[in-house]
Amino acid sequence: MKRVAIAGFGTVGQGIWQILQEQRERLAHALGQAPEVAAILVRDIGRARDVAVPAGLLTDDPQRLLADGAVDVLLEATGDTALGYTLARQAMARGVHVVTAGKALVSQYMEELSALAEEQGVHFLYEASVAGGTPVIKPLKDLAMLGRVHTLRGIINGSCNHILSAMGGEGRAYDDVIAEARALGYLEADADSDLLGWDARRKLRILATLAMGGTVLEEDIPCVGISRVTLADIRALGEKGYTVKLLGSASRAEDRVAASVFPWVLPHGDVLAAIGGAGNYVDIDAEYLGRVGFMGPGAGRLPTAHAMVNDLVDALLDRQPRTSPLGSARLVSLGGQQKARFYLRGQGADAFPTKQPLGPGWLTHLMPLADVLAWLSQQPEACAIMVEAASV
Repeated sequence: MKRVAIAGFGTVGQGIWQILQEQRERLAHALGQAPEVAAILVRDIGRARDVAVPAGLLTDDPQRLLADGAVDVLLEATGDTALGYTLARQAMARGVHVVTAGKALVSQYMEELSALAEEQGVHFLYEASVAGGTPVIKPLKDLAMLGRVHTLRGIINGSCNHILSAMGGEGRAYDDVIAEARALGYLEADADSDLLGWDARRKLRILATLAMGGTVLEEDIPCVGISRVTLADIRALGEKGYTVKLLGSASRAEDRVAASVFPWVLPHGDVLAAIGGAGNYVDIDAEYLGRVGFMGPGAGRLPTAHAMVNDLVDALLDRQPRTSPLGSARLVSLGGQQKARFYLRGQGADAFPTKQPLGPGWLTHLMPLADVLAWLSQQPEACAIMVEAASV
């Protein structure tokens, strides 16, 4: 019998339980027998929950999850990076596969945990850490294994995409849409993580490291969120045939990598411009294959849990390699040296090498990203939106 432990029983953990119970017959057919849940780690055993679970499975003691040595897979959905890291290391040391939805955990420790998993001969899988239920991590590993990934770009924060879509499509003010996003539960507990682009940067770090064949750290990725974008900016750009989206993007040429999280101006005909609501889309240009895209829900109980259960099945059937998927290339990050054209709005914007006025702002010629970041740091009300990036 295959036994699993669930660490964390909030939204995603309860979704995992629901899928495991509702799909027992299919899982039994695929695996020979349906996996059994041995223990569930919770913060409060007495708390009311949406799903009914035998009380004997619940524990608030992290050590109980792995204590009896009879667990095959740890499903980590605690949302606690420090605890998740400790549990992952303990599980791997005991020969237990680890599946996680923790983007902060993966971003901070992916090299270390990938190496430890290979050393211990276990799987470390994290499909749910990026784009929720959208299957992008596994195919990206396959693409990178069989040829170089030249570029990737994507909408990887559904909260910001919902906000920008409502502003652009419905003409609603930023503060109004923010209030709605909070009410819908789209924003993280720390809303700055979404609105300032930090959440997208974690996810891009994971995708870029897998895609580019070497480590790309969060600090290598210049990051600007959507908090400076106003309805006036969106309307002015919309009148010229453009849509504003927050994109994570990365590209490689030789050993050089340019990666950033930034608001972008996209022509209405661009596939990413059409992604509305809280949807995610990742567009990849890879050797041999060309361009391919992955679209789906970026968050939610069942989409995220679905990704984790798929990883669980992959681990139990050994459908992915146990060797680390990370490349060893020594990459040079361009950081602020990368050049682009921008839409700038704010005091002193016209002092840059500008091309023409547009609404309340200006379109620039190619200029270093570092110059724009320095200007933004001195102008809290200013806005910068990327229009076109130079080749790496």
